[in-house]
Amino acid sequence: MSDLKGYKLAISKATGVTDPEELARIEDCMRQDIFHSTLDWQTARQFDRGAREAVELLAALDEHKRRVNWLMQKNSELTRMMAEAIIDAEER
Repeated sequence: MSDLKGYKLAISKATGVTDPEELARIEDCMRQDIFHSTLDWQTARQFDRGAREAVELLAALDEHKRRVNWLMQKNSELTRMMAEAIIDAEER
């Protein structure tokens, strides 16, 4: 964490996150989804709360993506099984 600066350092202090890529995601989420603006006008309390909200939002989005991917995989497997059943039925 010693090489973090600026917003990333503040976000890390507020959230405990240290991964630079994840900190960048959180910062972007704060700008785009939490505050819909720049971050420089936030009080320290608002900034910290926004950082924690961004972590929660990103976790929810990641879980949603994981579930969608799982459903897509199951759909693909089901489609394959149906196609195999049709081919087997046609061969009889």
